[in-house]
Amino acid sequence: MLDLRADEHGFIEDITRVRWGAGHANCPGAPDVLGTILRPGTAEPSTTVNTFVRQITIRQAYALARRSPLGPDGSHRAQCPALAGTCGCPLRAGTKQAAIELGLPIVTNPPDPVRDGEPLPACCTQQTVTLIPPDQVRKLQQNHYWGRRNWWTRWKKRLHVERSYGNRDNTSTENMRRGQFRFTGIAWVNIVVGLSAASYNLRLLRNWQGRNGKLDPTLPLVATPPERFGCVLLSEEEYKVLAERFRGDVA
Repeated sequence: MLDLRADEHGFIEDITRVRWGAGHANCPGAPDVLGTILRPGTAEPSTTVNTFVRQITIRQAYALARRSPLGPDGSHRAQCPALAGTCGCPLRAGTKQAAIELGLPIVTNPPDPVRDGEPLPACCTQQTVTLIPPDQVRKLQQNHYWGRRNWWTRWKKRLHVERSYGNRDNTSTENMRRGQFRFTGIAWVNIVVGLSAASYNLRLLRNWQGRNGKLDPTLPLVATPPERFGCVLLSEEEYKVLAERFRGDVA
């Protein structure tokens, strides 16, 4: 999931006259006031968050419904929101009256060939259209509509993940940072990062066990680690003792 910067709000119109906002295509008649809806901070009261979500819900009513998965370039098939049943529009027969009965928003400023001096946009006349987002919109596209409850739920999980990164970067813990190792290649880097994550999880588990003591203390994952571990240089006599012991264990 991704959030929007302050300079990534507002509607962007392309040659199809679709109004792109927050990575999603919207009706050409979507009200200007819905272009910029700033997300409240994490410390804001629930009333402020609820107001934000209501505004996003209203804007989504004007969003073109996606009728196909996003392609590599962000292209997809989309349908007029009035046909999709989220709002009403005078250009789509019967949808305005249905919207009034259902209490849905109505497009009050739809495209007008006489006023605009050009034909109606394809999204206002066809059942579905193929849309290709502008470059500045492509990076904002995501599966969940930005700002809705399902997006908000996923975004909160990302906050926990970001905190875990900071914990692992801490010089007093895993100290995971650029230059810590000299391996190159995705496979090697994934192994090292995976070991760092394992160390992080093990440390948190042992800290939790130390506070709560609810697990069996003999479990290897929560047992007190030995005083010495890692690489130990053995003398020839020590090596022989260990080798003899391991041979006995195998037998």
